[in-house]
Amino acid sequence: MLAFFLIIILSCNSLTPQELSAIFPHTANHSTTWAKDYYNTPEIIPILFRGTNVAQFAFGFTSEGGNVFYLLSIIIVGPSADIYDEYDVVWSANRNHPVKENAIVNFTAAGDLVLKDKDGNTVWTTNTAGKSVVGMNLTDNGNLVLFDDHDTVVWQSFDHPTDTLLPGQILSQGQKLKASVSSENSSESLYYVQVTEDGLVCYVESNPPQEYFSVSRYNHSAIKGRRYIKFLIGSLSLFIDSSEQGDQLDTLITTISSSSAQYIQLTPDGELQASAWESKSEKWATSVDILGNFVDKCSYPLFCGRNAICSANDQQCSCPEIEYFKPVKDHQPKQGCYEITPINCSYTKDQDFITLEHTAYFVSTPDMVGVNVTTCKQACLKNCSCKAAFFWYDLNASDGECLLMSELFTMQMNGYTPYIYNTAYLKIQNITSPSLNALPPLPHQAPTVVPRNRVSHQAARVVGSTIGSFVLLLVALIGFIKYVVYKRKREATMEDEYLDQVERA
Repeated sequence: MLAFFLIIILSCNSLTPQELSAIFPHTANHSTTWAKDYYNTPEIIPILFRGTNVAQFAFGFTSEGGNVFYLLSIIIVGPSADIYDEYDVVWSANRNHPVKENAIVNFTAAGDLVLKDKDGNTVWTTNTAGKSVVGMNLTDNGNLVLFDDHDTVVWQSFDHPTDTLLPGQILSQGQKLKASVSSENSSESLYYVQVTEDGLVCYVESNPPQEYFSVSRYNHSAIKGRRYIKFLIGSLSLFIDSSEQGDQLDTLITTISSSSAQYIQLTPDGELQASAWESKSEKWATSVDILGNFVDKCSYPLFCGRNAICSANDQQCSCPEIEYFKPVKDHQPKQGCYEITPINCSYTKDQDFITLEHTAYFVSTPDMVGVNVTTCKQACLKNCSCKAAFFWYDLNASDGECLLMSELFTMQMNGYTPYIYNTAYLKIQNITSPSLNALPPLPHQAPTVVPRNRVSHQAARVVGSTIGSFVLLLVALIGFIKYVVYKRKREATMEDEYLDQVERA
């Protein structure tokens, strides 16, 4: 028989871990349903709970957007904290599709864990039906596990990371950590992290993806086997799956050496941030950007948004020349810039460059080497999709390197680079060119101008037609009114005649 639980949290604030454990189990059997159907409940509504002397974990509904939308999530807090005040989300099933009030979680008899929205549509599922799943367990390291009758793991949340790694969790080749849009919006953003043959790489999504940080160990490239990164206390380490246990190749990045609750998260800013619990303050007091020793703020692709310049001296954002670029939002320089006149491939002869001295880009792998600046700029002009050319060299300007970009994010001005001379050339549509002005206007520039005499004739026809229609309508209305009045008088006369006849009879 189906057991149906209503998740009712009316007075659970400030409960101890022991009290929470007595209310919420850490395991559940299949053929169970939980419903989120009460308003004005706390921002975390547990289904399963697990408390240890290091951390508390809960699996359940968390609020997204001020108790309007909800995620099915796993949260973490310190060992003695109030889970309703200081929790952080470390995993969610439906980050790109929050559900509404009256959503349902169903652990089916077939062994599938399913999240349905209030309209009954399936939002997320583990796809484990028919795989002999008999139960669900929230482990003491924050891993949600579905297991069979032999206690074998059939599905686990650790195999489906979102933006966070917990101690003991791995990120394998083919998997991604994807940052959220913001602290209020958990949907996937453009930032993500992947594991390669040689290490760890951070990208911003574009076509193709643009790399803004990598840490590699090339001396291990000859060793065969699938690579993965494992979050150990104090480090992110590279492993190779060449044996049952896996062989550690190297420590890629050191994190926080602490025995307290902690996690690593790819933040909305693109930072890889390590957070640790501070027992005295009972808060997430230690947060460190573990890329901070390698990447300055202006080197994060979206620090100033698209087509924008970040000054390395003060991290201030600005647009290139105002004749060609404007802020996306006034008084919000970090929102980026847009082209006033977009590049048009039909008018390539009217394209030119604006020059930004001492300006570099976070992508460091050139498209051409051993070239001069003219060759670099010509290569960009000949490629319609190229929006900018970046040229750098040390002492010999004829032996420089050239980077061509078809999608442009934040550029860095006056920042540190390994080269003495760095210049950016941004392609622009030269709107002052005589040949461009002689051509018909582009669709995005202005609507087609109609000759004045043609406008007046069209207006006269429209006005005349409108007046004629109105007159016809008025005549018809007057005729209808006269008919109704006549009919009523006629009926009254006939009624009087009938009454006279009755009286005479």
